[in-house]
Amino acid sequence: MISYFRINDPFRIAGLLILLALIRIPMMVMGTPLTIPELHWMLIGERMGNGYLIYRDIWDSIAPLSAVCYWLIDILFGKSVIAFQVISAFIVLFQSVIFNRIMRLNDVYLERTYVPGLIYIVVSSIFFDFFTLSPGLLGITFLIIPLRILFNLIRKDRSDESILKLGFYIGIATLFHFPLFVFVLLAIFCLLLFTGVGLRSYLLLLFGFLLPICLTTTFFFWFDAVGEFYRMFIGSFFSLQKIYFLSYKGVLILLAAPAVMLLFALFKVFTSGKFQNYQVKCRQIMFGWLILATAVCVFSILVAPFQIIIFIPAVAFFGAHYFLLIKKRWITELTFFAFFLTILVVNYKSLKGTIESINIDKLLVTSPPLIPMGKEGGERTSQPLLPPGGEGVGKVPPSGLSRTFGREGFRGAPILVLGDNIDHYKGNSLATPYLNWQLSKRHFNDLDNYANIFGIYQNFKNDLPDYIIDEEGIVEKLFYRIPLLGNKYIKSDLENVYVRKQDK
Repeated sequence: MISYFRINDPFRIAGLLILLALIRIPMMVMGTPLTIPELHWMLIGERMGNGYLIYRDIWDSIAPLSAVCYWLIDILFGKSVIAFQVISAFIVLFQSVIFNRIMRLNDVYLERTYVPGLIYIVVSSIFFDFFTLSPGLLGITFLIIPLRILFNLIRKDRSDESILKLGFYIGIATLFHFPLFVFVLLAIFCLLLFTGVGLRSYLLLLFGFLLPICLTTTFFFWFDAVGEFYRMFIGSFFSLQKIYFLSYKGVLILLAAPAVMLLFALFKVFTSGKFQNYQVKCRQIMFGWLILATAVCVFSILVAPFQIIIFIPAVAFFGAHYFLLIKKRWITELTFFAFFLTILVVNYKSLKGTIESINIDKLLVTSPPLIPMGKEGGERTSQPLLPPGGEGVGKVPPSGLSRTFGREGFRGAPILVLGDNIDHYKGNSLATPYLNWQLSKRHFNDLDNYANIFGIYQNFKNDLPDYIIDEEGIVEKLFYRIPLLGNKYIKSDLENVYVRKQDK
């Protein structure tokens, strides 16, 4: 396979497309389970599609441009896992082609080849949640494009326009995934070590970086939400606790194959004397990418496999060097086949849950384990929940909608979960802005504060949920503090589930 993509022929792009399809289509056909982050992003897209503004009407730390993407997907396709996966596949193909083109036209390797694009697609298949449309995947698109500018800086192309564009692209990437802001350090590193530019160029870089962020701030200022924007988008990065969807041990096991290949590649690249001075500087830039990618993963709020996506360009860069430097072709093909097969096997086995050290239970959406009160260990009810005074089974639930709760959870209901478990939102919609519980605690942790009580009442007033799932045990105190709200709900026969009374 390496020999095929080693030829400098534009038609090899079709080969990349075929390879990507062969890897991803079988996984789509088998069906990948819905993950909690996916459900989270879908809820944001759905609520924005209903006319609500991120941060002001949806309390979450997601980056604004990623939220816009999920909103557009919801408008076009609804809450569709397949839509996420298909769009993700096209983005990966685009990234691999652009990445390969930059490497090829800038003579980063000893030969012009399509091997970097090949390695890019293979490394993009480490884990099944790489196949979804994550903010990190969206963001690195705007870090790959300016690689051309970084490499040209070494070749004396240090125009003001190029430096301004470099900062602007990094600013756009930050608005897709906030931790990517650290890559402005890579640009500063390049200016400092490889150019002799003055203070003016650094200020241009900073201006380009801040320009899209300032424009976004102006947008939220226009809608009177600039405070929420800074508190939830920027402030949350420094204040929220980590959420572990996968242990660090599990992440390291997933990284084992690409990490071993990367170590061999780094050793071979840095001990080879075949490279020109320009190519040596290019690999120093990509080594800096590795360091900053590690920082992004360490400081990200979510500990999940899809965060590793940020490593893909650097691993593809050094991996391509490794396979191109092996002298004997049969060793190259055999090594690549072993690497490729290992990636696919680990992906498949982790999806099926047959690798004990990779526990994906926390990553997947499951049926909410709610049990009727007084029936410890009993069966979950599949009967409609009734407001007080309802007689018999089968009465019309709140708001005249036929909604039930059973083994599959609520269906088609606007609900609110007071807690971290968003599994209950599967098949339902979010009512009120309180999606991210860590951010919502600002209101609910101090119900003795009048400003918090007023804020909660205002948020409930025009967006009442049909069901409230109280995982934190605070609803009784909330209803005591806001009797007007408490009068609208009754406690169901399910533990910690409150039902809105039927409108008369």
